[in-house]
Amino acid sequence: MCKYNEFLNTKNFLLKKLSIFSSNEGQTLYFNVLRLQIYIFFLIEKNFLKPFMKKPEIQNIPGSTNI
Repeated sequence: MCKYNEFLNTKNFLLKKLSIFSSNEGQTLYFNVLRLQIYIFFLIEKNFLKPFMKKPEIQNIPGSTNI
């Protein structure tokens, strides 16, 4: 029961804090920040994965069949 009350208190607290998002400026700011976070995440992921995305070079080994 105690955990449930904590959950309700947290929910009410967050709803009060998020009331700024009822305004257009708040929503615009929130979505701009969200867009920036997603952009940065993909940028980092792309640059991090770039070395691993290279196609392996085909090595010609005598006496074997290349697939």
